[in-house]
Amino acid sequence: ILPNLKYFSLTQKSQLLYYYDLSIPLLRRMLNLKELHLNFVYGCEPIIDGNDLKENIINYMSKLNKFSFNIHSCLRLNNQLSQLTNADIQDTFRNFKNNRIVSYVDYFQKANLFHYHIYSYPYKWTFYDNITK
Repeated sequence: ILPNLKYFSLTQKSQLLYYYDLSIPLLRRMLNLKELHLNFVYGCEPIIDGNDLKENIINYMSKLNKFSFNIHSCLRLNNQLSQLTNADIQDTFRNFKNNRIVSYVDYFQKANLFHYHIYSYPYKWTFYDNITK
């Protein structure tokens, strides 16, 4: 049944995101998707950016015409995360068909937290999680 799907929406709100273990293998089986909507709100790695979405999802869906997403995470800071900027994330979307991507990055040094949020515009969901600006 998965190869025959044309439209699919996946929402996952959890502290754990089984992105590489469950989500990617599931999505890669949907070869004929024309429309895909992803909504991930989680509190752990990985940092999903445009390169990751293209390499792990979009490149496997040649018939995909419409792709919307909302990805938000709050992670503990480490040396790698402290270098990531909003411009870095935006740069990963430079080769997207839909270049209307909104992103923000916030660091909270005292709490040792890093928030990032990327979404396709126009925004399709009815909620915003952890808005900071």
